[in-house]
Amino acid sequence: MTIPNLKLTNLKIIAKRCLNFTFFSRKRKAGFTLLEIVVSIGIFAVISLLISGSFLALNSARKTNRNAQEILNELRFSIDLIGVEITSGSAFPDGCENGCGYIVFGSRVRPDMPLRRIEYYLDGATKTIMKSDQKTYGVCSHYYTDDPTAIGAFDPECYQPYTSDKARIDLLKFFVNNKGGDKQVIVSVAMQGIILPGTKEEKSFEISNSYSPRLLQDPAAMPPRDSDPPTIQITQPTDQDTYTTSASSLIIGGIASDNKGIDQIEWRNETNNSFGFANSLTGNFATWDTPAIPLVGGTANMLVATAKDTAGNLANDVLTINSTAPPPSPDIAGSSSCGNKIKIS
Repeated sequence: MTIPNLKLTNLKIIAKRCLNFTFFSRKRKAGFTLLEIVVSIGIFAVISLLISGSFLALNSARKTNRNAQEILNELRFSIDLIGVEITSGSAFPDGCENGCGYIVFGSRVRPDMPLRRIEYYLDGATKTIMKSDQKTYGVCSHYYTDDPTAIGAFDPECYQPYTSDKARIDLLKFFVNNKGGDKQVIVSVAMQGIILPGTKEEKSFEISNSYSPRLLQDPAAMPPRDSDPPTIQITQPTDQDTYTTSASSLIIGGIASDNKGIDQIEWRNETNNSFGFANSLTGNFATWDTPAIPLVGGTANMLVATAKDTAGNLANDVLTINSTAPPPSPDIAGSSSCGNKIKIS
């Protein structure tokens, strides 16, 4: 067979074209079909959904655990704040060796700060801890009544929630031990309940701690109470000490104030021993007046207005009414005349 006489350059070109044909032929044979691509995308989507679901569930669990931990930290912080009050406290109650559902005591954080009246108790309706933080006065003073367990019988503004509704407090106990003598008082606080109640993530918890006051306690000391009397002034019909009238009765009025509130204002006429209660014109006795007070004619009537605050402290103001009305006629009913008859001609 006769081989054509080809130049070396032409041979190189032919070889290169053959190689390129072989490469592209192999590349087409190594590709994916449409069915393979669709199946691959479906498998990838399923795997992505599984991974995403696992990630979301893990993230939700982490968030729930973080929320539960935050609530637990809040509860621990609440007990620690109670402990701060106890460590600066005094006048702790008797009879709590086996636990009390509430506690009332005095607290002074620093010697230069005023003494405050602190109270904690568990609200059975809301299952939250309630706190009352008064100074040395206030309407939240059921400790001084005959029934020290009469919680909730006073102004709701005295008490504020101390725990959130994310935790249901089922048990709150205060244990007071070593009270009396020269022993150091130990106050233990214990609470039990449910975190995130009513949800799938609810968990039970128990927290307790013990604290001791910094100062030696006086076992006979009572929690602080209001010692500041109210103020009252008669301004109607005059703000002077005396007033003259010919009327048979008179309405008096005035102003009053107290550091926490006026409970009532009583009026008395010392001359005829009549008495009654004033009307509050503003709802808090800031301004007040009385019904018409009967006066004794022809003499001085001493009218006394007495303000009583919510702690029982009293204050008086006096107005002397000089009556120019005719004096009352003498009572001659039932009298008899045994003397001689007098004829007037």
